[in-house]
Amino acid sequence: EVIAFEYGWRAKRIYFSPKVGYDKRYQAISPGQLLRILHTERLFEDPDVDRIDFLGQQDELSRRWSTDEYEVSRLVTQIR
Repeated sequence: EVIAFEYGWRAKRIYFSPKVGYDKRYQAISPGQLLRILHTERLFEDPDVDRIDFLGQQDELSRRWSTDEYEVSRLVTQIR
């Protein structure tokens, strides 16, 4: 039975992780956080990943995992 998931992707040696979710019935054992810990350990062992970007504004949960932050600008192109 799946009780947690992480949605993410890799590009340019960065793993982007915008979402971790879990089945609320298991909230007491923090399955999303456990999944994130195990996945982060694997990423540290992966020579093709230099950075993990949690995306979005930092909140209390993402600060627990962050060691740095950087500014991102938005580029918009009007087509019509």
